[in-house]
Amino acid sequence: MRQKGFPRVGPPTEIVQVPNEIVFLYDTVNSSEQNAFRRDLDGWPGHDGTLNPSYYGDSIGHWKAIRWSSNVTNFVDDTWLSQNGTIHSDAMHVVEKLTREGYMIDCKSQLEDPKMFTRPWVIERHLIHGLKGGHALEKPPAWSTTMDTVVNDDRN
Repeated sequence: MRQKGFPRVGPPTEIVQVPNEIVFLYDTVNSSEQNAFRRDLDGWPGHDGTLNPSYYGDSIGHWKAIRWSSNVTNFVDDTWLSQNGTIHSDAMHVVEKLTREGYMIDCKSQLEDPKMFTRPWVIERHLIHGLKGGHALEKPPAWSTTMDTVVNDDRN
């Protein structure tokens, strides 16, 4: 079974911040992955060229006011980006921005892959933080009851 990897695993369930590092924990109960997490090194001078490619990539980030920005590279190319089998190459680059306002966390990921995409692919999600024991909850996609007017931006 293929691993979802990042960014398909979706937004983090919990975010833990310690000095110089943020750790994103992912809910993997209904996934082939167990104990999925991603580390962002705060203020790191650059990507580590000695790391092997991975499902979650090499992630560096920084705070700017109320927004955390991550720059993720160095992915393996055997994960899918959607349930429909959307593939990517080892050249995929993801910029993720998390902005918190009150209980709402807006997650925006921009995927670029010059080998596979003709333009960037943007995924936006909204989380409600602070409910159900402190876990973040994803708002369901908005959609209509008639199939010809279905609106669902969640391509995961």
